[in-house]
Amino acid sequence: PYVSFYFYFSLARSLSLSRYMANRLNELLRSSYNPGPYNHSSPGVRSGGWEGSGGSRVSSRASRGNSRSICSEVSVLTVGDPLMDVVIQVDDAFLTEKGLTRGGCLPCDLQDAELLVDEAKKACGTDISLRPGGSAANVARMMARLGGSVAVKFVGSCGDDDMGEAYRKSMEAEGVCAEGVVATDSYDTGRCVCLVEELNGERTMRSFLGASSALDASAV
Repeated sequence: PYVSFYFYFSLARSLSLSRYMANRLNELLRSSYNPGPYNHSSPGVRSGGWEGSGGSRVSSRASRGNSRSICSEVSVLTVGDPLMDVVIQVDDAFLTEKGLTRGGCLPCDLQDAELLVDEAKKACGTDISLRPGGSAANVARMMARLGGSVAVKFVGSCGDDDMGEAYRKSMEAEGVCAEGVVATDSYDTGRCVCLVEELNGERTMRSFLGASSALDASAV
């Protein structure tokens, strides 16, 4: 009986710990979608990216003084595709009208991505928000949020444009060293259009890799 009691006690404790960790991770993931300093409300669509409603643009040569202290002692390195998530809420009618298969992620080119955002914004009357994404970048941000002595660096390739600079500065604002995010003038910054359904929150995504595909081994 003592063995049985110990077994069930240990199982209950493990389940409780697992539930706590799952809840904690869910909190971090939810908070990762909170609008940051580079999320623009009601932005217009322009060739090569999105800009704010007031027409203001982030200088592609903005100061990065904050990155030096972040990058002084890096203990964790993540390498991946820096994609700016372009998030917009849509209804079921829009997905049906466009013949989009719900859920999942498919590739697209830049023109299709911009057109899809423009059409969704006009049809559903909702604003878009820009959030730094990409699985490796998300891991880096989550690890940086955990705090402690872990210093995290992210390596990837962005375009030499406003969206790329906004991506780097947003990562640095969350405590991630972004010195490894190189800029190329050959491609636009990659992005992922996330169409979020109003009723159930399901995401239908279309990704343009853009400059992220230009990363080579010399950047690591």
